[in-house]
Amino acid sequence: MNQYEGAYHILGMVVLIYAVIFLFGQYQKSSYLKSLMHITYSRFGKEETDVKLSEDVLKEIYEENPSDVDDITFKDLEFYRLYKKLNHTDSIMGSQALYNMLRNQHYTIKEQEVLRNKIVELEEKADLTKEIKFEFAKVGFFKKSLTNLLKNGIDYEKFKNLKLPTRIMRFGIVFVALAVLVDKMFAVMVLFLVLLANFYIYRELNKATAGSILDIVNLRSIFNLGIQIGKYKIDSLSEEIAEINELNSRLKRIQKKSKGIRYFKTFDESEGIRKIFDLLFLNEANKFYSIADEINKSREDLLKLYEKLGYINALTSIVSYKIAKNLNFVEFVEEDFILEAESLRHPLLGEEQVSQDFDFSNKDILITGSNASGKSTFLRNLGINVILANSLGLTHSKRLKTSFFKVESAIDISDSLEEKMSYFMAETKAIKRMIESFEIKKLLILDEIFKGTNTIDRISAAYNTLSYIAKSATVVAATHDIELTELLKEYTNYHFEEQIEDEDIRFDYKLKIGRAESRNAIAILNLMGYPREIIDGSYKLASYLEDKKNI
Repeated sequence: MNQYEGAYHILGMVVLIYAVIFLFGQYQKSSYLKSLMHITYSRFGKEETDVKLSEDVLKEIYEENPSDVDDITFKDLEFYRLYKKLNHTDSIMGSQALYNMLRNQHYTIKEQEVLRNKIVELEEKADLTKEIKFEFAKVGFFKKSLTNLLKNGIDYEKFKNLKLPTRIMRFGIVFVALAVLVDKMFAVMVLFLVLLANFYIYRELNKATAGSILDIVNLRSIFNLGIQIGKYKIDSLSEEIAEINELNSRLKRIQKKSKGIRYFKTFDESEGIRKIFDLLFLNEANKFYSIADEINKSREDLLKLYEKLGYINALTSIVSYKIAKNLNFVEFVEEDFILEAESLRHPLLGEEQVSQDFDFSNKDILITGSNASGKSTFLRNLGINVILANSLGLTHSKRLKTSFFKVESAIDISDSLEEKMSYFMAETKAIKRMIESFEIKKLLILDEIFKGTNTIDRISAAYNTLSYIAKSATVVAATHDIELTELLKEYTNYHFEEQIEDEDIRFDYKLKIGRAESRNAIAILNLMGYPREIIDGSYKLASYLEDKKNI
């Protein structure tokens, strides 16, 4: 009888300690959620997320198709840098979905209207949108991506040899109970051995599964999120929410089996006793075996749920960014080659930047100007805003009226040592893709075309290439070759200019009609303190070459 009383006392102490720690853990959780809610709400419409994700992670569920923004254009226009400013998401699936949305282009009025209705409703119901963002924030950014699990499932062969020991050691508490009947000290020793053996199984299982247990723990949070999002009533998102609820229904079996699984890694104050119980019964390990097959059977539905939830978080991010930057909706037209803007602004430049007004409708544009006058910046500004128009329906301008264009650029081309490709070869490859036809009219943006070769070949090739591609696309090209402004009669000339005063160069960065009439390269050498012999010689030779029309 004394032996039984001792066992009851030990059990009572364990339960009491567990209860105290559980309550303390709940208090900590409550405090954390209050803090998280405050941060999520206060950042809405103001700040991007402070979690930095590599582009490799963002691209894990992205599958490029011909209508998307291609890699050259994405790099040229610094879209990954822009993405980090635009990213107001609260979860990894939201960040990946936003990346997809940014690269995916919508080329019909109907698609744009559907997207606009969603943005408008979420903006009008800002309090509801904050609630939704908070639900995603509770899931947050996993340290380990789930996409490998969602795409490829769990490789059961890697850990099948641990299945039998796991099944046997789940009854470790029975061994301890029997030992109590023999001797208290013997029971303590058996308990220690059971925990040690089960710890070993957990450790080996974690190694064998390469984090799959952690994946399932994270997957469970996705299930909980899906249930919460499925409760919201949002008219413009009714189709997405209905599909989420349908997926929730189909995945109920996995949801149930995933409950209680935790990743055994380290002990802490709030989880220590709970993890001891998990070790004693091997609950998580046994549940892992039973859920592995279910996950493999349901990969397609799991990935759909992940992507649908991510899409909703991406939409809340777009609304937050729109409010933060005071963006406007784009005016799309069905006619070809319409492109006009009022106060167009570059999203990566500050508030003091010079905005641009222009009407390029039914025109091909050739932009000239001296070094550092703003040509390349304008090209990027134009490309970014047209792509944002297609992907999000929004613009950094007072007004943007445009046809649907597939944007392709050749701005920041670089040579490739890995592919043993020279700068000129890389440039010709980039421009070659522009010549290829596409079902949507193209907006082609080029900076210093064929600058990787000699002057005569450059001007000759540039003239014929720009003439050719202008037959089926809208072309906006910048060049230092003034000769092209005389040769390309079908192009409309614009320019940027500068003023040299008091041994200083001042730029107004404003796009103006007509071709550039000034050059500043030699003047910059002079301002940089180059020897007088170089400066005087450069001016003399430049004057000679102009007179002789050699260049």
